[in-house]
Amino acid sequence: MSEEENLADFASRALRGPRKRVYQQLLSQKLIRANMNKDPLQKIKFICEAAFMSRNKENVDIETVELSHAVCISLMRTSLNSEENFTHIPWAFPETEENYERFIRPWFSVTIRFYPLKTLYCHDHFPSQPIFGYPNHEKIHNAWKEVKQKILTNMGQMSPSEAFFVQTSAIGKNSFRKLKGEFEKWAMKPLYEIVNVIVDEIDPKVYHETLSLMVERTKASGVQ
Repeated sequence: MSEEENLADFASRALRGPRKRVYQQLLSQKLIRANMNKDPLQKIKFICEAAFMSRNKENVDIETVELSHAVCISLMRTSLNSEENFTHIPWAFPETEENYERFIRPWFSVTIRFYPLKTLYCHDHFPSQPIFGYPNHEKIHNAWKEVKQKILTNMGQMSPSEAFFVQTSAIGKNSFRKLKGEFEKWAMKPLYEIVNVIVDEIDPKVYHETLSLMVERTKASGVQ
């Protein structure tokens, strides 16, 4: 090998070394954050981000990663801050039959309670829905019941995907928590298997150095 070739090889290795270390540090940070976080959705989010970064994708079930990440982000964006008994899940993908089959059906198996008169379907199909008011309370109440029954009758003729997206546009908060728990339980097993694949890309020394640094930063910031 000529002197010029030796120099080129040295330069190439010098560049690859630091870049490889930085890559391993970033990958370590994602896995460490997943491990340290108590919130299951945060764990899922960081594991998915690590999987997206991985250079070993041929050994990673990327379909499960994409499914888990899309559903995870949707559930994380769902607000429970209002005083209402229901909430709306803003799905991070178009609400189509195809996406229901891809992102929802693999894990969805629970019965959920929802509020028909609060759904987007009700808003779109019954824009002149009755409003409670005095002195015609009973008349208005009966009108509400009629609208509700129409919605439920129409939903009985919908496909599972259509009905699901209607329900989750006004899902009861307790049902949301049940749905969230069902997804978390389903996602964690395959994602931990993916972690075992990804961690092989990291030099143990780099991982432990990154862990020590992150622990020190956590202590310094006062975060428990």
